[in-house]
Amino acid sequence: MRTPALIIITALFAAAPARAGGPGPIDWWRGVISAPGAAAADIRAPSPAIARLKAHRIAMSRAQKALSARAAKLPWAGGTTLGAKLTSKAQKRRFRRVIARALARAVHYASDGSVMLRAAVGLEALRQAVTGAAEAHVLGANPLSAIVVDARKLRVAPLLGRAISAGGARYAGPTVYHRGAVDTDDRLGTNVLRATATKVAKDGTLHLSGRGITAAVVRRAAKSGALVTIVVGEK
Repeated sequence: MRTPALIIITALFAAAPARAGGPGPIDWWRGVISAPGAAAADIRAPSPAIARLKAHRIAMSRAQKALSARAAKLPWAGGTTLGAKLTSKAQKRRFRRVIARALARAVHYASDGSVMLRAAVGLEALRQAVTGAAEAHVLGANPLSAIVVDARKLRVAPLLGRAISAGGARYAGPTVYHRGAVDTDDRLGTNVLRATATKVAKDGTLHLSGRGITAAVVRRAAKSGALVTIVVGEK
């Protein structure tokens, strides 16, 4: 039987909203999705410490089940969902593997042995469950580390599978979203280009413009696996 404390904390875990920046079930800036799980202590266990082991295992299993359902509903470029893109056995196998490797975050141990936690996985891992891992390339000197795309005028929403393009070249890689200007972030690396999104296609692709933004640059980004940081408008 659940304790009142467990019920209250579980409700709080489940209530956080999705955001382009900040904590919540879907954190598009940090590139993480999570889901809650909880389990009451087994009153037949000889001690809270022993009850906690079983409760943690059950809570994680429940969180992973909720995470799987939540991840399948993630929006994908072109007006579909991640779940709808999992059509092959290989894709479904990769998806299950990602969920199975979820990490426990925000773990709360109650004094009676009950456990509340969140299971979390990276959005990029989920994207690659659909697309497969990128082909490895030999990088030259000073590879492109990131492209910061200002898409505030287009009112685009965060989603997976979005590509960028310029001059006929197209690249869909690791992508995060941020509300408001991005000045510095360790993930951007040392070789960063900035561009403006001037148009969004029906499939979600952002067409870029800006100084030095050419097809060659997009191909270079694809070769280096550059991080795409899309700046969206404030709420």
